[in-house]
Amino acid sequence: MAFSNREIASLAGQIFAHTAAFQAPAMFANRDDSRQALASFLDPGRRDRRILLISDLLGSGKTFLMDLVIGQLQLAESKPLICGKNKPKVMAERARFGAIFIDEWDIKASPRTIVSALAALEEYLPEARVPMVLIGDNTLKGDGIRRRLGSSAEVHPIPMEQLNPAFFTLALDTRLEYTAKRRELEPILAPELQAAIVPNWPQSVATFREVLSTLSQMAGHLPVNDEPCRMGEAEAVKWLAELPMEGLGDRRIAFYRRYLDALRERGAGIAPMSLEELQALAPNERDQADFFREVVEPLARGGLIGALGNPTFSEDGMEYFRYPGPYLPTVKTMVRLTYGGQS
Repeated sequence: MAFSNREIASLAGQIFAHTAAFQAPAMFANRDDSRQALASFLDPGRRDRRILLISDLLGSGKTFLMDLVIGQLQLAESKPLICGKNKPKVMAERARFGAIFIDEWDIKASPRTIVSALAALEEYLPEARVPMVLIGDNTLKGDGIRRRLGSSAEVHPIPMEQLNPAFFTLALDTRLEYTAKRRELEPILAPELQAAIVPNWPQSVATFREVLSTLSQMAGHLPVNDEPCRMGEAEAVKWLAELPMEGLGDRRIAFYRRYLDALRERGAGIAPMSLEELQALAPNERDQADFFREVVEPLARGGLIGALGNPTFSEDGMEYFRYPGPYLPTVKTMVRLTYGGQS
């Protein structure tokens, strides 16, 4: 028997959990490859000076992966430091627990914080005798930061599993079975909704946090009845109605509508677009730097356009290029394309 609307509505807080408040072992499922790769470098038999990088989009489950491995290897005393708080003396104290973890190397930090954290790391590295794990967004994939780290120690990226339809289906089925204590073959999402939130593309900006947060909010619009649950158009349309665009301002709304039209023309298998391609959608936008600063960056910050590039910062810590291209539509935009009409 399929899960009912009533069941999913009542369990939505657990099924679609996306915060540290609910980190059961089954919640992300199938992190086997990344977990084994990280654990192998932290094994007591090979602990030496090396830098491990866990870098992916915000909300992809990096901290959860780190917590899994800390628990697996019984490194509970190795509480992560925060980028900018990693003073050499503090890192030396943490080293006695077998590994040093430093989280939040990402666009939420100020560029000065990242520059000072990097300088502290470089100062400490010559005396380091245990692995150091840096956790952050794609800032850690930048050539400049990797070159600086690589001059003092071996650097090993730990690839994260991509959120694709197969991975998501496994994770959702695992969550349902873990939470409801039974397994059902009937999906709880309409095919077109799943295709919108987890597109089957070679590259995507969809993350677990964004997808689960979206589904959690949509579940609040499920009818409380015993009909089989197939979350889709009705819930998506009500969810979209709660995301008014008026606050964006006329200039950004005008561009965003052009962007939606361009995406509709491209259809399935939407490919990334460069900043130049985005600018070409708005003939009146002649100053590219101003267009990026006043249109693209706010839309990216608001979760309507997703940036695939690696963020970069200046060596003096004065600038942080947080949303470099190419660009793809986000979950919010894909749901609007699928169910939002001409809005």
